[in-house]
Amino acid sequence: MKIASSLIKSDNGHAGSLPGQTFVGSGIRAKGPISVYSIQMFVGNRAKSALSAFKGKQLKGNKAFVEEFEKASFQKTIQLRMLRTVGPQKMITSFNDAVSTRVPKATFKKISGNLDNLLSKSFTESTSTKGTEITFSMTGGTSFSISVSGKNQGSIWSPALCKAFTDIYVGPNAVSSSTRDSIIAGVSGMINA
Repeated sequence: MKIASSLIKSDNGHAGSLPGQTFVGSGIRAKGPISVYSIQMFVGNRAKSALSAFKGKQLKGNKAFVEEFEKASFQKTIQLRMLRTVGPQKMITSFNDAVSTRVPKATFKKISGNLDNLLSKSFTESTSTKGTEITFSMTGGTSFSISVSGKNQGSIWSPALCKAFTDIYVGPNAVSSSTRDSIIAGVSGMINA
């Protein structure tokens, strides 16, 4: 984790920050030995009170906690920083596939066109390059949006999509178990402080 931590720290040596949100964890998404992007997760200030029922409890492997965390309406932000250049279609397909396995088929059918359009707008030849920052925001548990290098690309109203994107990074089948564990440990520290 030492390598991952050094890759995601900002120029001042600390993890980034977002107004009104708390940094809870970080990691690296790798495919085999290749680091694809770094991940940082932030939660809104209401997260501590929303998750207070879990104070003092073991959160790692706690299905009830993960379910509550994923569906809760407090702000969740996931920032990715590309560590290498990846073809846009590969990124689009990867996220579509990840979402399709986390929502009911009927739901995916309803949101897939809008999601594919938003992902296609967000992942282009110029934005899928090393160093680019991609931000996924889940607001109120219902609005999912993507920004690239600070520029809003659009949003989709879908509680299922908000939950699915959170599950990609904190669920039992997260794309990076070390990132998931870092986020869950950070949330535990926050609610137990």
